[in-house]
Amino acid sequence: MDLQFNKNEDANKLRLYEINKLYSQVKKGGGEKAMAKQHEQGKLSARERIAYLLDNDEDAIEIAAFAGHEMYAEHGGCPSAGVVVKIGKISGKQCIVVANDATVKAGAWFPITGKKNLRAQEIAMENRLPIIYLVDSAGVYLPMQDEIFPDKEHFGRIFRNNAKMSSMGIIQISAIMGSCVAGGAYLPIMSDEAMIVDKTGSIFLAGSYLVKAAIGENIDNETLGGATTHCEISGVTDYKAKDDKNALENPLVITIRQVLTEPKVFLQKKIQKKFLVLFLLLEPNNTTLTKSSKDWLINQNSKNINQITAKRLFVVPQELTVGVLESSPIKENW
Repeated sequence: MDLQFNKNEDANKLRLYEINKLYSQVKKGGGEKAMAKQHEQGKLSARERIAYLLDNDEDAIEIAAFAGHEMYAEHGGCPSAGVVVKIGKISGKQCIVVANDATVKAGAWFPITGKKNLRAQEIAMENRLPIIYLVDSAGVYLPMQDEIFPDKEHFGRIFRNNAKMSSMGIIQISAIMGSCVAGGAYLPIMSDEAMIVDKTGSIFLAGSYLVKAAIGENIDNETLGGATTHCEISGVTDYKAKDDKNALENPLVITIRQVLTEPKVFLQKKIQKKFLVLFLLLEPNNTTLTKSSKDWLINQNSKNINQITAKRLFVVPQELTVGVLESSPIKENW
């Protein structure tokens, strides 16, 4: 019997038990009360959303689960940096999923949150993995905003990475499943496809209370930046879902499957859709698309969009929406 070996084995088992116990605590996020409040609002937690989306959550690899451990104690802590990142398979294809944990300071971004998001994007770029953002964030944690932006490897680099991944052909898909405020609103807007949950999802730089304080206008959050506003007026989002599970089951999974199985077809349709929107902007009274016009749009795919828009200064008409495109007689062509 090797006494020293047995001692080392016992010490390692004890340490593993302590790590697993700590991990169980980390997985609770902001605590059981915050989790219960999330469920009362009809929303899933960040980990529940990821588990629902992935083929097999048990086979997934979690990244930096202990990030933020014992940090920001004076602010109430930041378990798992307030964001859950996992690499797993969706429809048999490997992806990286990033989900804000709204039970931790309403999903607000601490400095460590930004660094963890940057690490997720770095992994996606190095391995050319599609990245899915499940967004539910109150934006930057204001008491620490002076530590969020200044450094090269801080919050602002996330949007630089969005652009870099787009240029590399790495697909980015966002599902807005809660508040998406201020800095947190930029990320889903810069994705290739975005979907939003009706009544619970919202995108704006400032909420209704700040609007009231700033300009004295009374407006509710749903009108300011809810699902109907962005799907039917602004066109920021592409799909609207009735709840979290509906978003994860239907538009998100369908889009991901299309992206993973036919990425070139997906990107081609995305480009064509952008030129279709541009065409309707330039010719708002044109309700049908002739064959010659369609050919013209397709031929522009290889040209710089600035060459087209530079010829005419236009204002986006309010009635030009995703809803208009959905009801258009040319919908089937795209």
